[in-house]
Amino acid sequence: MATRTEKEQQIDEALATLMTRSAYEKRLNALRAAFPFVPKDAELNPGPGRLRLLEALLKRTERAIGRAKISFFEIRGDNPLEIEAWIDTASELPEGRRSALNSALKNFTRTANATCRLCEKPSESRSLSFFSAHGLCQQHEEIGKYGIQFADDDRSCLADLIEEAEHAERKANNASVGKSVIDVIATEVPEDDYGQPEHITPAIEMYGKEQAAKLDKYAKSRGDRDARQRFQALADQLNKRDNWRSLALLPDDWQAKLDEVEESFPNFSGFLDFLRYQFILSDKSDKVIRISPVVMNGAPGIGKTEVMHRLCMSLGLPPPTYFDFATMQNSARLVGTDSHWANAAEGELFRALALGNIANPIAFIDEIEKASGEGKYNPVSALLGLLESTSASRFQDLSLRDFQIDASHVNWLAASNQSEILDEPIKSRFTILQIPSPSPEQMRRIHQAIYNELLSGEPWGSLFQEIPDGTLDALIGVSPREAKRLLRTGAGSALLAGRNEIRPEDVSQFKPKRKMAANFVCNDAVA
Repeated sequence: MATRTEKEQQIDEALATLMTRSAYEKRLNALRAAFPFVPKDAELNPGPGRLRLLEALLKRTERAIGRAKISFFEIRGDNPLEIEAWIDTASELPEGRRSALNSALKNFTRTANATCRLCEKPSESRSLSFFSAHGLCQQHEEIGKYGIQFADDDRSCLADLIEEAEHAERKANNASVGKSVIDVIATEVPEDDYGQPEHITPAIEMYGKEQAAKLDKYAKSRGDRDARQRFQALADQLNKRDNWRSLALLPDDWQAKLDEVEESFPNFSGFLDFLRYQFILSDKSDKVIRISPVVMNGAPGIGKTEVMHRLCMSLGLPPPTYFDFATMQNSARLVGTDSHWANAAEGELFRALALGNIANPIAFIDEIEKASGEGKYNPVSALLGLLESTSASRFQDLSLRDFQIDASHVNWLAASNQSEILDEPIKSRFTILQIPSPSPEQMRRIHQAIYNELLSGEPWGSLFQEIPDGTLDALIGVSPREAKRLLRTGAGSALLAGRNEIRPEDVSQFKPKRKMAANFVCNDAVA
């Protein structure tokens, strides 16, 4: 145990890190002068350790409100800190700017509550003390444990802080948990050239932490041994993880990324324009990747699945969560198997969100017009609930009792071959885009892009030279999916022959015997 002398030394070191009250007030006054949109009677008391965060917030607020005026601005409390801002007339602020302002306020609240209010260190500790959970770093937590009060009136006094922390702990213990709100993760806040935190990653609470604990009890209640082991493994995974999931952001060069995808898939220019219209809204606000539900309709084999994978790769997203409605006889793959069955298992959507790393992945539905099944087991019935924000925010997998997750940020994209037979509820909720079949020249560009992707992604790619024009000509009329298979097999044929280029004969020998029409629809050859 540390001696009193050692403790006094620790206290002296902690005191040396604190800002004087006069310096604190000087900084606050400077911020008020720099940002005149803040009302003169606004209450600003974030604590000296949060001043840089406040300055970053005011900069973001100034950009968000433009010419609008703020009538009320207040930062209140310390443990936890809360913030509120009112705009004179809400109608004067466009939706995008209101969203940006709301995001800035919530980002500041979450980040500030994860930062020591007395210094700039993270408010986290190896102990489980309430001080680290409510506004103190480990160093200043040590002072709080011994109830030390500063003798110098020009220093911050911790007596009130300790009392407030104790009150906040009691309040937190009685408060309900599991509410899903957009917030931020503040484990690491990089700084720009001016020393201001930026690039804070937004996140949501995917599920209540207490739900993961209940899942452990639910697993033990299962009578079937296999089911018990399966759900116990799931409970173990969730209990080891944080219950927050980040919202993926647009890369800074998203426009160039989309241009590259269009270069490789020129017949998808209409779809990529649709994405540009969606992304510019996010780029000018909170940067979160959001895509309104959209169906790409076109002939089979024109590259709809390929373009989805390329899009995810370009945006830095995980591969799309894939659902093939043509082969799904019920909704189990989407929303899980009913819990009363012995072989109940969670669906792919639950696994993507609860066990994944982001809250806004791309979910891709292939051949959406071919859904089958009856009543609630029809995939379309399950999908409709997931397209409504309110119900999706309380999504419950059928295999799990009373376990809700927030699926309201999923980006739903789909493909169809015959949009005219889509169910009316789907037509009313999705934007339907017609994707033309590629021209011969566009097919050459598509297959060139597929070849380049193989060379960069396969371990044998460095062995090959540029693909000859004749080989690209031999692939005209072949779907992108088939072209990838032919090029991979043709590469093996070329190496076996001692060559480092894929010639037309390397791919032609493996082409389907059936003729392919110009629109990629397979037609049996007429004798």
